Amino acid sequence: MNDVRVFINYRRRDTRHVAGRLRDRIVSQFGADAVFVDVESIVPGQDYVEAIDSAVSRCTVMCVLIGETWLRPDADGVRRIDDEDDRLRLEIEAGLRHRTVVIPVLVDEATMPLAEDLPASIEPLARHQAVRVRYDSFTGDSDRLLTVIGRIAAEQEQDPGQSAVQTPVEVPHLDTTSPTTRRDRPSVVRRTARWITVGTLVLAVLYLLGTSGQMGDVVTASRHDLPPDGPWGTVVWLLPVLPVGAAALLCVARTGPGVALGCIAGAALWVFTSLVLVVARASFEPRGPHLVVLVLLVAAAAGLLACDPRLRAGATADHVRPALLATALLLAAMGLRGLAPWLAKLLTGTSSQPFDAASFTGSEAFWLAVLTPVLVCGPVIVAELSSVQLRALVTVATLQVLYPFLLRILMFSAAAQSRSPLVALVDDVLFLAGSMCMLSSVRTAQLRQLQHGVQAPAGGAPVPR
Repeated sequence: MNDVRVFINYRRRDTRHVAGRLRDRIVSQFGADAVFVDVESIVPGQDYVEAIDSAVSRCTVMCVLIGETWLRPDADGVRRIDDEDDRLRLEIEAGLRHRTVVIPVLVDEATMPLAEDLPASIEPLARHQAVRVRYDSFTGDSDRLLTVIGRIAAEQEQDPGQSAVQTPVEVPHLDTTSPTTRRDRPSVVRRTARWITVGTLVLAVLYLLGTSGQMGDVVTASRHDLPPDGPWGTVVWLLPVLPVGAAALLCVARTGPGVALGCIAGAALWVFTSLVLVVARASFEPRGPHLVVLVLLVAAAAGLLACDPRLRAGATADHVRPALLATALLLAAMGLRGLAPWLAKLLTGTSSQPFDAASFTGSEAFWLAVLTPVLVCGPVIVAELSSVQLRALVTVATLQVLYPFLLRILMFSAAAQSRSPLVALVDDVLFLAGSMCMLSSVRTAQLRQLQHGVQAPAGGAPVPR
């Protein structure tokens, strides 16, 4: 079939190998002139915008290869798809503008981008039926794709006057089992999961408010530095209402899924901290309210994961340099948070006693201070997450700075009465500095260097994609 023309749109940093294999399959079946790949097809010195527009206008099909990092920001936190001069974006715009059938090709575990995540000029791409091509089944997947390409070319050859937009071409018998490739079927499931999440969060807020009178004295008894007089225990118990309420509002607005998940996880850590201290220090152990809130928050997090596939995107191994720097900041966070009381006495000269490891490691406060940074920072050290997942961890880390800051303000007066005000102040500053190191660890791991793998065409300079 001589009239087959396929334009392969891809980002080199994550799908260049798939683009090469697909190009070879197209050439093998339809001939060398049937495929347009920019590196090979653009003449050195040619205006690439004009070349792209001209090539797309002659093509019958555009395959948009979408990898797992297709929308991921670069090292500066900027998404290249948002650049109006981004070549990949220009190609898709041209494909949507001309008589071209645009087929999103999801590579391995990549997910279909949502319309709100795309620039306005290429938002229609989110509504196009997608196909999936996997590494371990590439031959079969690509065979089915080539069959459909040939069918599209044959139909347009029979009726060349019809626009591909006016006459939609059915894409049958393709693997579209991903929940994001058929947007009509999972929409009911995601909508239901979203409202279940909202309902669960509202229930958690109401439960916290309803049990505040009962839990105020319990929390006060579990925190030695909390002033015994006043509503401070109730205030501490109600602090999770702030992030839980914010998560509910974000879910209703259908925005910021990463921040919403981070708010839920951060609130769960606050409640878990309270539970550990109550069990360890209170003369009686009313675990029930803590466990009920934790169950509600876990259910809300599960519902949010079910309604937004971006939160379930696969992770890849992190790069060595940001991982090492993030690890160093994590160790600093663990040391400052865990050893803040001893360091405060040492720095103020109020104690000359050597460090007693047994007394520190036997304290539940020490383990909470040390293990929290590991839980928060560990994922970004070992894995390169998506931007939405990273927003969740940044939110959790931020809340772990806000929580001790608020608590230390509430407890400072009692702490200053039981010991030197200077020691109490230095202790607070060191602990908060450790919490800031934890946040810095997450943000450092977020600014990772991506391997673009750009290769220049013969006689030309590299052009980033």
